[in-house]
Amino acid sequence: MITRVPSNFNAEFITRHLFRNYMKAGNLSLINRGRCYDWAYYAYRLFPNIQLWTTDFHAWVEAKGKHWDSEAPHGVRDYLKLRCNVLNSFPCPWDEQEPVKMEVDEFKDFWDHHGSGRRYHWDNFLEFELQKVLGKRYREMSPIFEEAR
Repeated sequence: MITRVPSNFNAEFITRHLFRNYMKAGNLSLINRGRCYDWAYYAYRLFPNIQLWTTDFHAWVEAKGKHWDSEAPHGVRDYLKLRCNVLNSFPCPWDEQEPVKMEVDEFKDFWDHHGSGRRYHWDNFLEFELQKVLGKRYREMSPIFEEAR
């Protein structure tokens, strides 16, 4: 079966197809407790014009003038209104890393050192998952080499 990726950014597509177990269980907040940077990376890999954002507690993306994560399927204008940032808001939703946009290589390095889940898994796990979901369309929809993007 070939999974068709929407031509425009779609946060629910990422969650529905790449985090099926979380969606089936109805617990999307678990994604934001250790896999938020994976979710953001998938968004970056699947859709054009995605900006990666991070603090030391949370990763999300910016697209179409809004901020998105697994719990914000419709996006929010202010990243401080993302549920994960609201829950960690006292005294602010970060300890050391204030919210910042990052390029993909910087993002990977940051989360390899600050992540609570898998580390150094971008190519050997996440790309493999993309290939499983996209099937034959993997190469055309999500080339593995960043230079080809």
